[in-house]
Amino acid sequence: MARASLSWRRSAAPVLSLCLLLVRGAAHPASAQEPADLRRQIDESQGRLELIRAEREQLRDELEGIAGQVSGDSAALVNIERQIAASA
Repeated sequence: MARASLSWRRSAAPVLSLCLLLVRGAAHPASAQEPADLRRQIDESQGRLELIRAEREQLRDELEGIAGQVSGDSAALVNIERQIAASA
């Protein structure tokens, strides 16, 4: 019974969150804002989004480079271990 209750709570949480956001939005409708202010907010948000995307791309490239280094270092270590085993 506890699992069913927990499962219901998990599935209901996103719906309840959405309802809360809608209620908050109704209290402060977008139409009450100045169009220029709303446009500025959208532009700022889009700018932040572009920065985040660029940073994500940079981090992805760095991660790929590091993964390549690790792979190369791992192969070098295997070769050294083989040489040690062969000379022993």
